[in-house]
Amino acid sequence: MGVDAVEAEVSRRPRRLRVRLPLGAAAVLVSLLCFAPTAAFANSDPAWRHFEDGMVAYEAHRFGDALTAWQEAASERNDRFTVAVAAVDAAMALPEAKTAWDSISTLVQRLADEEFGERAFAEILSDAGGSSRREMELLHSQTKSKALGDFTNAWLAVEGLRGAQAIHDSLKALRTLAEDLRSYPEAEFGIGRVFFVEGELRLAEMQFQRALAGSAALEIPDQRYDMMAALAEVYKSEGNWKDYESELELSLSDAGIFTSDGDFLRTAMERAIDLDGYDALQRLYPVDEPRIAAPSGALGEFLLANGRAQAVIHLALAADAIVTQAMKRLQVDDPTIEYSTLVDFSSRVALDAELAAFCDKSGLWRYLYRLGEALLADSRIDSGRSLLLELEACKGSGAWGKAAALALARPYRNLSTSSP
Repeated sequence: MGVDAVEAEVSRRPRRLRVRLPLGAAAVLVSLLCFAPTAAFANSDPAWRHFEDGMVAYEAHRFGDALTAWQEAASERNDRFTVAVAAVDAAMALPEAKTAWDSISTLVQRLADEEFGERAFAEILSDAGGSSRREMELLHSQTKSKALGDFTNAWLAVEGLRGAQAIHDSLKALRTLAEDLRSYPEAEFGIGRVFFVEGELRLAEMQFQRALAGSAALEIPDQRYDMMAALAEVYKSEGNWKDYESELELSLSDAGIFTSDGDFLRTAMERAIDLDGYDALQRLYPVDEPRIAAPSGALGEFLLANGRAQAVIHLALAADAIVTQAMKRLQVDDPTIEYSTLVDFSSRVALDAELAAFCDKSGLWRYLYRLGEALLADSRIDSGRSLLLELEACKGSGAWGKAAALALARPYRNLSTSSP
């Protein structure tokens, strides 16, 4: 691995503020607090410092201070990378760039040779030791040329957030990255969070949309799902059910199980529930896509409330994704463990307080109860009652186990044989 590759790897590693991340979906949709740019860049970047100030203020419920800090962070980021874009544009317009064929290294060599001479530039390269970052730092500190000074400054700004490998020695790639980084979606999202807690739903909606529009600049790309979830919550609070449903569907659209390739699998999963119950689905079709649990469960509950049969598969997938993650955790300690029944699963989970809390907070028991109700509502009486009976017997199911018992006490007609 070369120097640049090592630097890129180190620069992309997250700075963790917590030693142990939550289980399951929360481990994928990591908190915006848990990651930072490279230490050298963070120390020189006012935008990042304002962002951290906003996080501290928000956690202390000083929402006004958080709002101000995040607005300053977004403004600082935009200002810095607007300058960077202009610098790259200016460099690309130079005569030396016309025949550089999009190569940063070729352009820099020509500019440096003109200013320092070939011999002095060779010494700079030697001192850099093969590191592109060090080369740019040395050039930036020694050049008197505005064009080269501005360009190296732009390169260093982009490299600090994206790493040298993302730039690919390409002027066009550098410009695209600089343009993307004018947005600070984490800060824009934070601003929306403040508006939301203060009841300014329309402003929160616009901010979350703004954050999503700039998601190409996210340090952790999957954080866009946090933003989509927040936007869906705004629509729910507004009673805007059409957009609520659409946003949940959009957040699931690129998950493997919801692509066209997953159509057959989803059909097979529903068939397994109908023929052999939930346990057969979980044994045969574990879903290792933890991020879908929350949006799929929320969409399933919405569809159930509106009497739509698609609730079944969405609730089933939500529960499946949570159980699959919990099973992976159990198998860390004992690789021989396999899923058999919900009751057996709940007994194992009950022995691990953290895992039990994960299942509860992730909504597992709630989704299973809703799934039982969805099956009953869709006239799948046997599979619905079978699931509710299991849920009632599950350790840790709490209020949802009691709700299952009440549901089982209700009289049911065999709707499949009743007259139209």
